[in-house]
Amino acid sequence: MAITKEPFSSLGRRRAPSIEILRYSGFMETTIEIPDGLFDQVTQFAHAHALTVQEVVESGLRKVIAEEPPAKPFRLRDTSVGEGGMVKDFTWPELRAIIYEGRGGE
Repeated sequence: MAITKEPFSSLGRRRAPSIEILRYSGFMETTIEIPDGLFDQVTQFAHAHALTVQEVVESGLRKVIAEEPPAKPFRLRDTSVGEGGMVKDFTWPELRAIIYEGRGGE
């Protein structure tokens, strides 16, 4: 894991410190930008608890994910009208003719 604290991006804009998490055999490489104050808190916390910054970030992410209640599965509400489905059983050519009527269909 690489920690960078470059104050300016290549475009000359001020940027927050970033943490790169590399993916080697099961780990992903990504960069996250966090505010200076939070970055300082994370590094101080890591140092005080003999942890790496990566361990603190991983622990925090796991805690947030564990606190999230499981999502309810999506269920499409029933908007059918009446009972019995179609009034008449159409053949595919009949149904296609109705659908494309006036739109260049047969």
